[in-house]
Amino acid sequence: MVSGVLRPAFLAAAEPAARAGFAALPDLEETLDDMLALAEIEWPAFTIPAETFAAAVARHASARTDCPPDEALTALRGSDLYLATACATGDVAALACLESTVVSQLPPALRQVGLSAAAIDDVLQKLREALLVASPGRAPGIAGYSARGRLYSFVRSAAVRLAMKHMNASDRSSDGDTALEEIAAPADDPEMSLFKSQYGEQFRAAFSEAMADLSQQERNLLRQHHVDGLSVRELGVLHKAHHATAARWVASARSKLFAGTRDRLMARLGLGATGVASIIRLVHSQLDVSLFTHLDAQR
Repeated sequence: MVSGVLRPAFLAAAEPAARAGFAALPDLEETLDDMLALAEIEWPAFTIPAETFAAAVARHASARTDCPPDEALTALRGSDLYLATACATGDVAALACLESTVVSQLPPALRQVGLSAAAIDDVLQKLREALLVASPGRAPGIAGYSARGRLYSFVRSAAVRLAMKHMNASDRSSDGDTALEEIAAPADDPEMSLFKSQYGEQFRAAFSEAMADLSQQERNLLRQHHVDGLSVRELGVLHKAHHATAARWVASARSKLFAGTRDRLMARLGLGATGVASIIRLVHSQLDVSLFTHLDAQR
């Protein structure tokens, strides 16, 4: 990556009224660089220009008026936004990642709404069109993802609304968010359940080895954030650092753990590029639970 390109792209795309606040951040380039690095680690199957990612971050971070600029920036789910941005451009590899990690998990939730298998297929096809197809004067729906919550939740919300329309429940459309929250988190799809049952031991071994590669400081940061529940602002106070710096520390430790687990698991299973998507899904689905269990047990 060419050094120094992220900050100018970010400021050019930021809301004019908010631009000065972000321009005053002394570590804006470094924060954006860390967000991009983590996203590239999580989604190795595709890339988007660094300036495009910085502009997407700017549009969503600068739209927030409820918190300071640095907090608005570090609160964004950068890796999810990276995937959504690539999908909005029609990147084929990104679309495949969205399909395998998000869309494939929707059928259990839609069955709970009451749809038949045929109806689910119809709703998912309409969902893909709504999210990924642009029309004159309108960007693809996925471009509306704000990165404040999980991309999966954003997509599932759209799917549930389409399901309700399909069931001729227009009178309930205004309650879409409430209905969404009442639906239990979907179970793993059959492929991922099989993957976990077959390779669970290998995952745990790979995770433990990757965790051992972290420094004591990195393990402490992850424990304080994921087990003790300290926010990045609280971590900054604890370690006498700016909270944006603390956020970068946590992101760096997580990305190192993620990459180490992924690479070791792929080596153990002898998988090449064709297995990357399944490996990423497995690591994504297990990382936080494993972090809590592993670090809490070492108290």
